[in-house]
Formats: sequence, structure tokens, C-alpha cells
Amino acid sequence: MTEQEIAAIMEVISAERLGEYMIRADHKPERALDFYLWNTQICEALYMPIQAAEVALRNRINSKLRELYGDFWWEHPVVAAALNSGAQTKISEAETKILGGANPITNGRVVAGLTLGFWVRMLDNRYKRPLWNSHFRSTFPHLPASVEREELKGSATALQTVRNRLSHHEDMIKRNPSEIYKQIMSLLAMLSPEKEQWVRARCRLDSVLASRP
Repeated sequence: MTEQEIAAIMEVISAERLGEYMIRADHKPERALDFYLWNTQICEALYMPIQAAEVALRNRINSKLRELYGDFWWEHPVVAAALNSGAQTKISEAETKILGGANPITNGRVVAGLTLGFWVRMLDNRYKRPLWNSHFRSTFPHLPASVEREELKGSATALQTVRNRLSHHEDMIKRNPSEIYKQIMSLLAMLSPEKEQWVRARCRLDSVLASRP
């Protein structure tokens, strides 16, 4: 690329955003852009296991709630009593969006419209009565016996943090992507060992990391 092209690209990324990449690249602009692109490729590779774990978590919880309280479990008095105002608002917003698209409200549509944060918070103490006191192990049948709800929530919270960092286009190179991947896959294995193996065979993070500029 010409110096003018490099300068034009850097202008729309911003000097602040490129600051750490410039340091990593010994203040060589084109090499800084190479690191910036590499970071994007790392994020892209991490997205697959993140998505897999997020969907597995929400579907494990939703499946148990449907089994116990029906398709519209959030309306059941036992569950509704446990939902705080924030959770109720998220559900109402999901329903409003569905209706705004002239679609009927279904379990699948509402579940798909709820954020990862919603499902992480479903692991809170406030849901002990409708779920966790009696149904924790049956909701997550592949959990090791030593893993309790608090530890699972910690892993899910870490997943949410990484997902948010990717969404905000943060520098993931400095955050040890190999370790992040290991943690995500450990969570996924607890949710679904079959899905963990399926994702592991297809995730290309190793090859992306090997292509370091």
C-alpha cells in the first residue's frame, strides 16, 4: 500500500484505537494495520465457540423451564415471582419486538431475543426455588460432580465478558486468546460435550494464531 492509502485507513480507524497496535509494531504504520487485521481474525475465530456456548447455555436453561412450567414459563407465577424488574423488562422488550414484526409470540422467538446477560443472571440465587434447588443437575447433566452453580455462573460470566469485548472491537491479542479459547471450550464441554467436540474440530483459532504478522 502507498503511504497515502495507509494514512487514509488509519484515519477512519483512529489514532487512539491503533495506539497499542502501533507500539506492538514498533511504530510502523503498515505493520500496525497488519496487527489490527490479525486481531480482527482472532475475534472472528473466537466468535464460533462463544456463539456455541451462549446458545447451549440458554437452551439448557430454557428446556428445563419449558419442561417444568410450559412454553411461556416467564408467565408462570413461580417463575414470575423470581424475575426481577430488569428481567421482566427484557422479556417485555423481546415480546414487543416480535409483535412489531407482525409475528406471533413463541417460546423460540422470545428466547432468541434475550441477551446472554439474561441467561447468566438466571444462575443467580433468586432462581433457587423455581430451578436450582431441585433441578440444577438435571438442567446441566454433563457437569462434573465437583462443579456447583456458583462456579458455572463464574464461567458464564467470563463468557459474557469476552463476548462484550469482542462486540466492542477490543484488542484481544493482549488478553491471551489461547487461554480464552480454553476457558470457553471448558464451559462448552460442561454444557454439551458433543457440541464441544464438533466446534473444536472446526474452530480455526490455532491457524489464525500461527499467522502472526
